Amino acid sequence: EVFGATQADIAAPSPGRKNRVVLGQVGIRCIHCAHLSPRDRVKRAACYPPNVSGIYHSVSNMKFDHFGACRGLPPEARAEFQSLRATCGRKGGRSSCPTDGPSSKRGMTSSST
Repeated sequence: EVFGATQADIAAPSPGRKNRVVLGQVGIRCIHCAHLSPRDRVKRAACYPPNVSGIYHSVSNMKFDHFGACRGLPPEARAEFQSLRATCGRKGGRSSCPTDGPSSKRGMTSSST
């Protein structure tokens, strides 16, 4: 899910985060555990890519570090995730599984601020 950072997001613990999150900064987060308190979420439940080109990297990090351990992921979604993880190969550093398309098709652009 794409969202803008709130005061609560800024105040949430963020171990390992290199840059401070600012109010309104665009982030992506797991829809399955967003309703949980920050201390009940596992690593990379929310990511704040520095620009649009960082979305792929952030989602990739979530795929490796978050979804397998997400406490809010329903059993059917967990089974589908594990199946896709086992069957989608990597060719030349890119996944061979389909995606929903580039962020530009969703109206996302990087700002200069």
